[in-house]
Amino acid sequence: MIARAESIIADFTHHSIVFSYWTSTLDALSELLAERGIKYVQVDGRTDKVKRAMNLKDFQTYLSLSVLVMSVETGAVG
Repeated sequence: MIARAESIIADFTHHSIVFSYWTSTLDALSELLAERGIKYVQVDGRTDKVKRAMNLKDFQTYLSLSVLVMSVETGAVG
C-alpha cells in the first residue's frame, strides 16, 4: 500500500481527487501528503456535513489545495 501511495503523491501539479473504499487507506495517504507538505482536504463518513461542505468548497476555491482525499461512499452521496 505504501508503494502505491508513494506513486500517487509523486507529482501533484494539478488538482487531484483520490478515492478509496477504506478510510485506513485515506488516512495513510493523508499522512504521506502532510509529511511532504502537500495541502489536501479529506472527506469521508467521519466528516460532519458542515465540515464536508467547507472542505469541498475550499478544494474548489483554493488552488493551493492540491488533493481531495475522499471515500467512495461519501463521494457517491454528494
